[in-house]
Amino acid sequence: AECNSNMHEPGGVLADPSSAMGLLWARRALLLWVGIFDRLVAYESWEDGVSLKEVTDSSHQEYLKPFNGWVTRSSFSVAIQGMPDWQQVYPKMAP
Repeated sequence: AECNSNMHEPGGVLADPSSAMGLLWARRALLLWVGIFDRLVAYESWEDGVSLKEVTDSSHQEYLKPFNGWVTRSSFSVAIQGMPDWQQVYPKMAP
């Protein structure tokens, strides 16, 4: 329906708001999680001092930060400060 309505501009510029824009953000969010888990499994041992904050921030830098404004970037930085250590999270994910 969106394609036939010509609501998007030529060259792949998506109208905002639109379903296509929603799908784009859903993809970016999924890539954030893929990046987090890819970085976590790269450690040979969970006792290697895995920092969930650093892993999450690194993934955010790669996948979301380039598309976020100042308020969202700042909010994300504040939010990850409250994250627990991976050693606290992992046992609850896979008991």
